[in-house]
Amino acid sequence: MTRSASKSRAATQTRPVRRRRTAEETRKILLEAGTQLALTSLEAEDAGDGGPLAHIRVQDVVREASRTQDTSVTTGALYNIWPSQRAFQVDLMFYILKEGAYPSAEPTLALAGELFAQRLPLTEIGARLSDTSFRLETESRLARAAVAFTALADVPAVREALRSAHDALLESGRRLYSQLLTYGGLRVREPYTLDQLITVMAALTDGLLVKAAIVPEQFDVPEEAPSLVAAASEAVFNRFCEPVDE
Repeated sequence: MTRSASKSRAATQTRPVRRRRTAEETRKILLEAGTQLALTSLEAEDAGDGGPLAHIRVQDVVREASRTQDTSVTTGALYNIWPSQRAFQVDLMFYILKEGAYPSAEPTLALAGELFAQRLPLTEIGARLSDTSFRLETESRLARAAVAFTALADVPAVREALRSAHDALLESGRRLYSQLLTYGGLRVREPYTLDQLITVMAALTDGLLVKAAIVPEQFDVPEEAPSLVAAASEAVFNRFCEPVDE
């Protein structure tokens, strides 16, 4: 055996075997790449009006995915998972809404536990939770992207994705609001339900997020006063709730 052949064989034997990505890993990589392209598109000064994902193309997604990985991702890999560009865009929409809608749920739940342990007044707890949740959603690029879909709610696929995101909101909201009600000795005032309270509070936050982006100066209040978000949230919460012993 020649020296060069021996070196080649030795290199082959010592070279680590690269693990092949699973279909689910590839799917996640491509969806994350599509998300980054969507966020960049939405934040561009010359963003188009063809919808949040109208300009997301398979070739661009594959290129972005390959840029972030140590091995390239092919167009064929994408089409092995999604039969068409449209199918990818729909799945991407669900992904953005699932990941981006109401991103503050877990941190807010954790903060609620800390505030309950300190035995703070319910009004103070509510204000701090409202302000923290609002800040987290304001800072989240994914949350801002998710808001862009609401104008397309009449489109069946968009409506389904938004409904899925809202169902996830209700699941986490029931945990938080049940704890708040128990802590304050309150219940939801009839004929309303807990899910309706959560829905209205979420709608209030969504509207305030939009207005804060358009007219941020309207959210300036004296330092000693509750924030606009906290005051509005307290008013709605109080209207929908009453003491258990009434």
